[in-house]
Amino acid sequence: MKDASKRIRKVSNLSAIDKITSRVERISMSKKDREVVLDIIKALYEYREISINIVDTRNRYLVDTNVAIASCIRNNLSLPFQLIGKIFNKHHASIVHYCGNHDNLYTYDRNYKEMYDMAYDIIESHGIKDNIVDSVLSAEGGETKNKRTHRIKLLERENRALKHSLTVANSKIDKLNETIQKLSKISNW
Repeated sequence: MKDASKRIRKVSNLSAIDKITSRVERISMSKKDREVVLDIIKALYEYREISINIVDTRNRYLVDTNVAIASCIRNNLSLPFQLIGKIFNKHHASIVHYCGNHDNLYTYDRNYKEMYDMAYDIIESHGIKDNIVDSVLSAEGGETKNKRTHRIKLLERENRALKHSLTVANSKIDKLNETIQKLSKISNW
């Protein structure tokens, strides 16, 4: 009897990080990818103080954390949805849905943006960059490389400005929709 109670206590002492870490350890991926994934999970689960009680639930706090982790992994490591799903014990369609929610959450949820940026900083700290841009630039000579680097910076700046314009436009659309709803109530549409 004592052995069973000891096993139960050991399982109850398992943390959320340990549970997810054990899943990652069983998944077939490169050593570098595993190291990055584990660092992201540990950092975000510690930051959000995820408890074992909510792991594998639909708790919004946990789901937003997992969306940030899954989106960052998918966007920067290009691991398949099915593999990412195994990390969170979810079907690959759930991960597709998670990644589909990323843009909206990143734009409108300050806490989510902070989490995703934290995960992205971990990716960068491991020396993982946009391999496409790096491979194009490394294959070119000095002057061409400088021109392309300058062009990339201009495009990044333009992209940020467009994202801001889109956010402002979406905000105006939301306000117009609210006004339409109020007017329709007044006019009994």
